[in-house]
Amino acid sequence: PYSEIQANDYNLNIPRYIDSSEPEDLQDISAHLYGGIPQRDIDILESYWKVFPSLRTELFKDNGRDGYVELKLSKDNIREIIYHHPEFKGYAESIKKAFEEWKNDNWTKLNEIKNREQPKHFIEDISKSLLDKYTKISLIDKYDVYQCLMSYWEETMQDDVYSIVFDGWESGRDVEREMVKKKDGTITGKMKSFEGRVIPKALMIERYFRKEQHSIDQLESEREEIAAQMEEMKEEHGGEEGLLTEVINDKGSITKGELQKRIKEIKHDKEATEELKILQQYEKLMTKESKLASDIKDAVSALDKLVYDQYEKLSIEEIKDLVVERKWCRTIYEGIDNIYSAISHNLANRIIELVERYEETLPQIEEEVDSYETKVKSHLERMGFPWK
Repeated sequence: PYSEIQANDYNLNIPRYIDSSEPEDLQDISAHLYGGIPQRDIDILESYWKVFPSLRTELFKDNGRDGYVELKLSKDNIREIIYHHPEFKGYAESIKKAFEEWKNDNWTKLNEIKNREQPKHFIEDISKSLLDKYTKISLIDKYDVYQCLMSYWEETMQDDVYSIVFDGWESGRDVEREMVKKKDGTITGKMKSFEGRVIPKALMIERYFRKEQHSIDQLESEREEIAAQMEEMKEEHGGEEGLLTEVINDKGSITKGELQKRIKEIKHDKEATEELKILQQYEKLMTKESKLASDIKDAVSALDKLVYDQYEKLSIEEIKDLVVERKWCRTIYEGIDNIYSAISHNLANRIIELVERYEETLPQIEEEVDSYETKVKSHLERMGFPWK
């Protein structure tokens, strides 16, 4: 109220009116002494129990002391019980359903962006609609959901919408190219790389060229495996007087030239049979890695050409599917899903924290200390040191 502002000499510093500090996490001395989890710590999680009422009784039981409970199951199973509980799954579905309703309500608006449309009005409408959809869902903060959309709008979606408003959905075919430059800065006619103006290259590959990308991934995996074998050989035979020491340079690497030179030197030396064997093994791996690197480069170039040509072939309906469904909606929902995941993790983490905090009482700890003390005393006496 205005009176409160006036009482603060019209100082509008936010902390004067809103306490953002976290409540103190109090330790319970009685629980540390006699065991059990304080009932009040479980009651503080009431916002969760309202949404998952039967989950509470599935996790906890009375431990015989007034005001204290204990876990019904092993603490290792806490996450599994929570994440697989029917009420928890139902809550996840409500999060997803709210998003699907928002998407359906705004589907026409998202797909029918036209010239002269005001992007500011566009984002106001769809963001307000998203806020409304999550207003009645407990636990999740509707403004966190709203922020998912607004952050994405600032980072990416805003530029996409402006491009579509000014140049139509045809802008989905546009490609921004980076050209190769000479040392003097002169631009050559060769393209170094490219990226879709509205549709990312990675999204095009996912939609149209998964098979080709999978082949590249397999080649890269094989190359990594070969590189790991080479590194393992260097570690095993690269020390002082190691069989690879002669070919490892000051930078810790092995060049093909030095390797072949050394093989030629000892090829007919009977005393260097073992070294020759290791060098030839390493040379084979180096040749394989070089061949794989070349194959990967060729495959990537071929895929780039396919992707580049595919942009021009896109129909308006394909562009809308890629931009609206696969880019915008997917990214926004991933952000919302991360918020939901944080909620579930927070509950599980807090319960585990309370269980671990009070699982060992002070008498148990003292008994354990006494046991270790006795063992240490016994060891010292056997070693000839008197216990003092």
